[in-house]
Amino acid sequence: MRLKEVLSDTDSLDEYDVIYAKRPWSLNAEAYVVRYQEGQTVIRFFEDAPSFEYFLEAPLVKDIRQQVEDAGRSSDEVLDVLLYYAENDAFP
Repeated sequence: MRLKEVLSDTDSLDEYDVIYAKRPWSLNAEAYVVRYQEGQTVIRFFEDAPSFEYFLEAPLVKDIRQQVEDAGRSSDEVLDVLLYYAENDAFP
């Protein structure tokens, strides 16, 4: 799955989902979503898939998406803001 697909379909994300992607992060980067269960840790995930890095948590993606859409931005702009936020931990 590509990062663009994950970020474009936020309705399918659960509150316990975390997005991981391969660097360099771009909309074409390989990505997947991990749904954390009780007792599962980030450390365990990195042991199983060391080439993937934490991108963002689903609730944060949904919140950012809503804010950007409410500001009247296009879908492409939403994706650009999400990439920027993941890289910089801040809005552009």
